[in-house]
Amino acid sequence: NILKVIHKDQQLQRLTMHYSGWSLVEIDNINGWIPSATLTDIAPNKLEKNTNNNNLLKALNHHKNKVKDLSSKILKADKKLKDLQASYEKSITTIAKLTTDLDALTLENNRLLKISVEAKVKNSKEEKIEQKLDSSSVVPDSESTKATQVDHATSAPLNMNWLYYGAAGVFGVIALLAFSIYNRNKRRHFDLNTLRR
Repeated sequence: NILKVIHKDQQLQRLTMHYSGWSLVEIDNINGWIPSATLTDIAPNKLEKNTNNNNLLKALNHHKNKVKDLSSKILKADKKLKDLQASYEKSITTIAKLTTDLDALTLENNRLLKISVEAKVKNSKEEKIEQKLDSSSVVPDSESTKATQVDHATSAPLNMNWLYYGAAGVFGVIALLAFSIYNRNKRRHFDLNTLRR
């Protein structure tokens, strides 16, 4: 039989607790059995505080996790920044080394250019001196110049004659070929006319 209906957060007194999961309680001078799972030792105000505290703890844990994630991201970014700084310093040293090497190569190039210009000037002076010596020491012999002039005069017409002979020979061969082709065609034409008659 139902002796009394108990509402939520209503205070009562537990007398005994049975292993079957039921507890004997007293309320308003009435004794009765109630499931043990529906009872608690904490007052309602304390329960609300506990739920609020639990919610706050959850929020706090959530924020702690966010802070951990952010701190790990900050550490990674800091490491990347340090790596970038190290690579920047390496590139600066490399650029400085390349600049010094370039300066040294420019100086060497200028020195070699100067040496080559001096050598060209020296060679041109030597050539001019040799030309002056050659022109002053070698006096042309009148007989040898006449002989060379005669040789050139006789060799030029001979070369021209060979060209004329070659051109005439080629022209003659072409004329013979044309004449033989003409005769052959004329003979065929004659043979065809005789056959038709």
